[in-house]
Amino acid sequence: MAHLTHWKTTLGLTVVGLTLAGGFSPAARAEGPFETLDIVFIFDSSGSIGASDWQIEIDLAQALVQSARPADSRIGIIQFANEAWLQHEFIDDQTESGILATVDGLTYTEGQSNMLGALQESIDLYGAQSAPENDKLIMMITDGTTYFPGGDSDVCQVVSTLRSLDIHVVIIGVGSAWTTIYVECLVEDETTDIALAADTGSEFFDFDRFRTKIPPPCFDIDGDGFGFPGSAACTNGPAEDCDDDDSDVYPFAPEPCDDGLDNDCDLQIDCDDTDCAADPACIPDGDGDGVGDNIDVCPTTPAGTLVDTFGRPVGDFDTDCDTDLNDFAAFMKGFTGMLP
Repeated sequence: MAHLTHWKTTLGLTVVGLTLAGGFSPAARAEGPFETLDIVFIFDSSGSIGASDWQIEIDLAQALVQSARPADSRIGIIQFANEAWLQHEFIDDQTESGILATVDGLTYTEGQSNMLGALQESIDLYGAQSAPENDKLIMMITDGTTYFPGGDSDVCQVVSTLRSLDIHVVIIGVGSAWTTIYVECLVEDETTDIALAADTGSEFFDFDRFRTKIPPPCFDIDGDGFGFPGSAACTNGPAEDCDDDDSDVYPFAPEPCDDGLDNDCDLQIDCDDTDCAADPACIPDGDGDGVGDNIDVCPTTPAGTLVDTFGRPVGDFDTDCDTDLNDFAAFMKGFTGMLP
């Protein structure tokens, strides 16, 4: 195998078995706070792994717990071969020493590959001991084989359950039998969430990419559901209220076109707002006759002229925009033929 050196250079730990691509160091922490992250480590101790690659699984888990695990996370541990065994629960000792003691106590069993049972055990653990708001991550270390002649080998059948519970899965490959064929359905993005151990780098172990940032509290003085500053904790979402003293002013509010306010917080007021383009109050009326220039057929009617709904002076029968009596005579002649 090609991965036969140590991780000591960047971890400061003796991790026998492989070198992470480009060295390993914890990824830069994103700015929190975050929801609690509940991580389940699944260890494959089936016969296709072999004792040497089993030790790689143990060393990798130890390194991650010591160097990459977020301080506010909780760890569960499940091991599988012929059966699936829950070895460490979220309610068990969550100190680093407590988790490492469980990892150190795991033994290689050989046997078949009851990976499906391990995934179901993980789902049950989340259901029993993880709060709905907690972020959930399964980190499975395996060679990807699911040979289990004594039961069901199709792990893809739990995908819909994993997605519905918002449980993310990443897979770290070990062993000479490594394959992704049977397990790639479990991850959401094959390019970022599944890799051979020797090809992984610190970005792969950036746990923060699976975490939900806790929004700041909502300060909503006027009670319109939007706060200042904006926050996802507000009833109507994170958009910022541009006037938190007026409950009629908030993002996406209706925009009256004549009140002098930016009601919808888009930095446009009244007729300058595109929402008011068709509002009568915002349509130009050059002659002041009450009919907008967009439909006024006589846009220069003298002030005080009585007009119809199209801006034509009442009594204008030939649409020349005046009230000359000759227009009326011409109009009547067209019907009777009696007038000179």
